[in-house]
Amino acid sequence: MPKSQGILQHTLRALESRAAKAESDAKGKVVFGEAEEDVKDFKPSAQVLKKQERSEEQEVQFREALESEVQSLHADMDARAKYEASCQAAQLRAEAEECGQAAQQAEHRLKSWQHRAQERRQWLAEVVPIAKSSAQILAAGDFIKDCSCPRASTRWLRVCGRC
Repeated sequence: MPKSQGILQHTLRALESRAAKAESDAKGKVVFGEAEEDVKDFKPSAQVLKKQERSEEQEVQFREALESEVQSLHADMDARAKYEASCQAAQLRAEAEECGQAAQQAEHRLKSWQHRAQERRQWLAEVVPIAKSSAQILAAGDFIKDCSCPRASTRWLRVCGRC
């Protein structure tokens, strides 16, 4: 066993016996009612007073350091929040610019389509009659072809009755 552990054990045994004696004295005083008088008359030694003052000073220093740390953390969190907000704003702005460019392209295509449609609008009224005429011409062509054929279809024979 190292020397320092032996000294430590001896010190602990001595403190243990002192603590046991103090406990038994305190219990005896409580039983006989002498404890209150001892507390009233108790005057701490100069060392105890110094230690109490030092403890109070340390408590004040701890609270000041703690307050300083809290303020530092607040400042750090504010800076981090501002940085993250600016990064998010930059990303949103880039996305908005892309959407704006796409919207401008769509607007340009729409205006171009409107311009071309305006030029061709007069011809749109002619589309349906031309389509009907085309269908009638095709039907007439088929009819003529079937009629001129030696083996005319029975369908056209029923319709025209001449072939």
